[in-house]
Amino acid sequence: MHLSEALVYVPVPGARSVADIDGGSAIVGCGDGRGDVTIYYEDDPGGAVNLATFSQRALVAFERLADRAATHKVRNVRRQDLRVVGTFSASQRRVTLVGPQAEAALLAWLDVGELDAGELQA
Repeated sequence: MHLSEALVYVPVPGARSVADIDGGSAIVGCGDGRGDVTIYYEDDPGGAVNLATFSQRALVAFERLADRAATHKVRNVRRQDLRVVGTFSASQRRVTLVGPQAEAALLAWLDVGELDAGELQA
């Protein structure tokens, strides 16, 4: 399967199906047509240089999604447990925010007061 773009999500506060995903993780995915979403996610548990920005984490998660890689960082969740905040483009290696509340939701998920433009470009 050739995948060039994926949706970028943050969890809906209080959603149990994604409660164990670390804040600041990049979550990308695609719907299954039945109301569920297959997500792949990447966090930065140890301060790795190649996972320093949100977009770098999104790139790793996207590559796993595109390859349908076997990993413990994949799951199917109910669509209502996630909020779309953007898209990730493989060719541009960039997260593009969508919707009027996307930046505020991402800021809360990243636990920062201001979004550095470098966070969105891998």
